[in-house]
Amino acid sequence: AGDVHGRQMKDDLLFFTNDVENPTFMESILKDVSVPAPISQHSAWAGENMGFSVFSAMEQGSSHPFHFHEAAWLGQVSGARLWYILPPGTSKKVVGAKMNGCDYFTGAAALPSGAKACIQRSGEVFYLPPSWLHATCALEPFSVGVGGQGGSPKGYEQDFPVPTV
Repeated sequence: AGDVHGRQMKDDLLFFTNDVENPTFMESILKDVSVPAPISQHSAWAGENMGFSVFSAMEQGSSHPFHFHEAAWLGQVSGARLWYILPPGTSKKVVGAKMNGCDYFTGAAALPSGAKACIQRSGEVFYLPPSWLHATCALEPFSVGVGGQGGSPKGYEQDFPVPTV
């Protein structure tokens, strides 16, 4: 499965959770995580607006399709993740149908006009301002990140495909 070429989203292995929906799991890993100082001083995580913590694990070739939400940060624990970003206000027509973000990397899909790319490696922190459209692609066999996101996960309608077991 460790191939980014020719994959469909239905084949992706993606585990994404947070401390609101999965508090016991997040508590067990957050004891070893500290929020980087520049992030902890940001207004999105100040006072009562602490947001929520997130955990993301993806196998190579897995993806989050383009979506947006409040400000977020992700510390890459292992592997490498390719980010594609588009500024707030970008029309969904520019992005098109939801698809595996790795398809842009492999050339199986055309990158939306104006999109910028950045590779995040293990030990690096990525900050995403509010309302920026973004998609990701796991570039290594196992890509893991821990971070935070403003707002509440209960308010998001990301329209991600839900796998059936």
